[in-house]
Parts: sequence; structure tokens; C-alpha cells
Amino acid sequence: MGMINEIKLEMYFNLFVIYMYTDLVFTDEEKENPAELYDVLQSNNIIDKVIGAIGYDYEILVEFLETMRKTKEANERSAAGVLKMLI
Repeated sequence: MGMINEIKLEMYFNLFVIYMYTDLVFTDEEKENPAELYDVLQSNNIIDKVIGAIGYDYEILVEFLETMRKTKEANERSAAGVLKMLI
């Protein structure tokens, strides 16, 4: 119903950054539990190291994500979005 889970958003966003920007290979079994995989990567500082290596590109991706979120929220608050939610 239009609610964004901030924790899951950050988790999935950073996992997909890891998938796309590294050559790390994860099994299907590891990908089945993204929260556990994220915890392992976060506890070993792998996510922070990848973000540091990506540098400015990461900031651009975060800005794009925020733009998408604002667009989604504006759409949901519009008359069409409210009607769609009611239907």
C-alpha cells in the first residue's frame, strides 16, 4: 500500500550493486536468503569496500534511486494513484 521498507530497500540496493560491480559469484542457495547474504557481506565490510571503490558512481546510483522513490510517491499521492489503490 505504498509503504517503502527502508531496510529492505537499502539491502536490495546494495546487494545489486555488489552483483553488478564485482566479479563475486554467489550460488542460487546464497541468493535465496538475501538478508543473510547481506549480513555476511556487511559484517565483513565488503559492502563498504565496494562502495569506496566505486566512488562517485555510487552517489549517482543513490541519487537515481531517490529520484525513482520521489516519482513513485508522487504518483501514489495523485488522484490516479489513490483511485488505483482503492480499486
